[in-house]
Amino acid sequence: MKVISTGSQSGNCYALTSDSGEILLLDFGCEANRILRGISYKISNVVGAVLSHEHG
Repeated sequence: MKVISTGSQSGNCYALTSDSGEILLLDFGCEANRILRGISYKISNVVGAVLSHEHG
């Protein structure tokens, strides 16, 4: 698991990466550019995303 962002101001985002390179994003509430950097721009490896909650 890689922590991409955590905090009430910046938003939360975590990436789970399998041994084969597939990426599952969890709580992708931060800026898109930060997420892209966090997954090394491997967009095609993202197989899903789980959003556990939303704000206002």
